Amino acid sequence: MVVSEGLRFQSPGGITPITFDQEVVLGNKLTVKKGDHVRVLHWALHKNPAEWQRPNEFLAERFDPQSPLYLTPSGRKRNTMSWLPWSAGKRVCFGKTFAESNLKIMLTYLTQMFDFDFVEPEKYADKFPIACMSQSKTPPIMIKLTQKK
Repeated sequence: MVVSEGLRFQSPGGITPITFDQEVVLGNKLTVKKGDHVRVLHWALHKNPAEWQRPNEFLAERFDPQSPLYLTPSGRKRNTMSWLPWSAGKRVCFGKTFAESNLKIMLTYLTQMFDFDFVEPEKYADKFPIACMSQSKTPPIMIKLTQKK
């Protein structure tokens, strides 16, 4: 659940390009013609307030089917396309399986061996720190690791 929420909060895939092979009406409001190009912004998809309760908070329990946060704010089941950290279909990230395996192994190892604390906790009291690999200069998020006994 923590990994899924982390991927929702900061998706490795930023934008998914889509070219339509037929005319489609999206949400009964927007007609996309055959051959049109659309880009799906994952950040906006994962923060959509119609699909996610308290979308700007890191709440791992939203991926627990027993949790009330598992549902949309209106109480219905979330759209399966509301969470696409690796994209989907034929455009899915080719490194997805490798990355997920490494993430699970490293996260398990690191959390068993170390305690994590922010060096400047007051800096993140009202916002969640985000590092973005697509930025040329990402401000560092300083973490203190203490070996567990």
